[in-house]
Amino acid sequence: MPITIYGAGAIGGITGAALARAGHDVLLVDSYVPHVEAITTGGLTIERDGTATTTRVRAVAPEGLGEQLPLVVL
Repeated sequence: MPITIYGAGAIGGITGAALARAGHDVLLVDSYVPHVEAITTGGLTIERDGTATTTRVRAVAPEGLGEQLPLVVL
């Protein structure tokens, strides 16, 4: 089941990256288009305890959302 996370800041980004690394189909939604473009082109990089991990995850601006959103995390 696709998981849509609305807000790709600190909390949404960490949550989305962890779910994507665990094998879930994740879509991040953020209103700041440069952030969405950066995630789309280079993945989402999370730094923790001096280690950076980049995860490929889909990202869109709100206007790019479809109609079928079975699970949305706000």
